[in-house]
Amino acid sequence: VNKSWKEGMQRCYQSAWSSWVWFCKSRSVDPVTAPVSLVTECLAARFYEDDLSYSSINVFRSAISATHSYVDFMPEGQHLLVCCLLKGIFNSRPPVHRIVPPWKVSAVLDVLKDWNVAIKLPLKLLTLFFG
Repeated sequence: VNKSWKEGMQRCYQSAWSSWVWFCKSRSVDPVTAPVSLVTECLAARFYEDDLSYSSINVFRSAISATHSYVDFMPEGQHLLVCCLLKGIFNSRPPVHRIVPPWKVSAVLDVLKDWNVAIKLPLKLLTLFFG
């Protein structure tokens, strides 16, 4: 399964998986066969204690689900209790969508002005770039 993931996803999953393994080992539980209750406990701890976002906790769920044995004939991450917890986390702290890009538009425009690139680019391309 790991070979099907891109390098960036491998790093994300590896970090989440390492944290999950530590969580399980501290409770003397096998991380591959841990019960659903321990998965939900771990995910809830990441939310309440570590203050992680919904999307970060979702990475934990995916990493655990991809490497965990099935429970009730389904991946651990699709179990009803895990899904209910994630829905509650989403509702408690929904993801924030940025309307304004994290970079300063004025700084980008200054660089483009210095490069004289903006003059050569079609308006449609500039609009897509800043849209």
